[in-house]
Amino acid sequence: MAESDPYIGKLLGSFRIEKCIGSGAMGVVYLAVHDQTAKKVAIKILPKEMIGKGQGTERFHREANLLQQFKHPNIVRFQAFGRNLGTLYVAMELVEGGTLDEFLNKEAPIDWRKACQFSIEICDALHYAHQREVVHRDLKPSNLLLTLEGKIKLSDFGIAKDLVGTALTATGRTLGTAAYMAPEQISGTPAISHKTDLYALGVILHQMICKSLPFDVKTQTAILAAHLHTPAPRLSQKNPEIPVILDDLAHSMLQKVPGDRPWDALAVATRLRELLELDAAGKSIKYVVKPGLNPIRLGAHDLVKKVAKGKPRKPKDWTKIGEIAALFGFLGLLIALIGYYVWPPGAAYYHDQAAKLMASSDYADWNQALSRYIKPMEAKFPDHSFKDDTRQWKLKFYAVQAQRRAEILDKSTIAALARPEGPSETLYVKSRNRAADAIKDGDLPKIAGHWRQLAESLNTLAEKDELAWGWQILATQREQSARDEWMSRTEPLVQKQKRWMQAKEHGSPTDEEDARADFVKVLKQSKDWSNINPEDFPAELKFVPVMPGPFVEPSGS
Repeated sequence: MAESDPYIGKLLGSFRIEKCIGSGAMGVVYLAVHDQTAKKVAIKILPKEMIGKGQGTERFHREANLLQQFKHPNIVRFQAFGRNLGTLYVAMELVEGGTLDEFLNKEAPIDWRKACQFSIEICDALHYAHQREVVHRDLKPSNLLLTLEGKIKLSDFGIAKDLVGTALTATGRTLGTAAYMAPEQISGTPAISHKTDLYALGVILHQMICKSLPFDVKTQTAILAAHLHTPAPRLSQKNPEIPVILDDLAHSMLQKVPGDRPWDALAVATRLRELLELDAAGKSIKYVVKPGLNPIRLGAHDLVKKVAKGKPRKPKDWTKIGEIAALFGFLGLLIALIGYYVWPPGAAYYHDQAAKLMASSDYADWNQALSRYIKPMEAKFPDHSFKDDTRQWKLKFYAVQAQRRAEILDKSTIAALARPEGPSETLYVKSRNRAADAIKDGDLPKIAGHWRQLAESLNTLAEKDELAWGWQILATQREQSARDEWMSRTEPLVQKQKRWMQAKEHGSPTDEEDARADFVKVLKQSKDWSNINPEDFPAELKFVPVMPGPFVEPSGS
């Protein structure tokens, strides 16, 4: 490889290239030595074939400029920038401890304390960049370098976005690495912000604590789809021996809506520092499952051995007595778990557990209620007496699910994600496309007609497929929205017409003429009614703001 590499052994500015140590989409990284001081550096070189093509050169200049401005202990330091041997290069400090990706491949899952410390250092670097209106956009373990002392250094600002400058993202393209991309980074809405990097950090926390990505899918398309509409899992689902604070914080970082994530990187770092300080001071910390008492990791045989090996204790040794009590408490839990499978709970148990989760405002909790309790209850107890509750819960869940999926179908720039899945989505896309002209023209009667037809088309489908419930609700809501807007448009006309009719019946000719003139003035200003003779104004609009006549039904199948 060295023999075929044109840069090995060459002098690039003041640096002599020794060997290749990495590569990426935005360049190749080499180990180099300063020709006079013998100081080792890392040099990123922009491949010659990328110079002058696309936006590679601009991004390379951007990265060099950002690094030159940044001076932070958790961001790689800038050394030099130049053009030589027909290419561009940027020299940075050499970080010799490898990448976090390499570290996790060998060591994950790591202790939660170490994961917190890494996350704090990442947050410190992010907060520094965010304060300067820069979002990294490609935060991942391979872009996080480790010093020999085990400290984090953030690198590779090749696709960073300057929030106050010109974004170097081609129209319709999404930049970043699929496994770490926030929903808004995939769909393009809402705009990229500092909270986009917090989402990626949430993914990295999963790798550190659980040794896996949050979503157990294999293809890139499936990963992108999961980020967009699969509720975020909790760390504790795979590793429950962690503090509740950490579990909640990591979960909040993976929320689909940026506004539901922590305020900023500083807020995350502060929370993690407080947690480590509590632990260092020996203060009580609430765990999801107390370390050493995890039913998944601790079998009955191990428990019996713990109790059997116990030494004789003095009656007043309350600490030891407490330990025995804890062990027997766990034994009770184990027996309860066995009893759960021997004597399974009834429908009331499933209903009560689902009710607790459905009372939450978190969509992820609703998803758990459906999968863990509602569907199992329906499968085991088809004649259960809670059908009204379960139907309302499912309507609530499917309505939000359809709304989120509709946003993806409407806005995604990725063809695979904008493609409808299943009969309900196919009907939705057809209706949306037919309504496009009406929506563009603001023709509310036609818009409402399209959505009403969709709701009616879903009737038969909803009898067989519960997913259609959500799309039916969405269609009805959009029809009602068009109706409401129409009412707001016609309300002034209705009031003027009411005054005219009253003056005609009870007022003088002058009053009637003034009221009629006032009505005609408003009528002519309305784009919906400007061509209508005042005398022929629809009678049904007298005092009741409804749409004139039946909705216009879209034609075609």
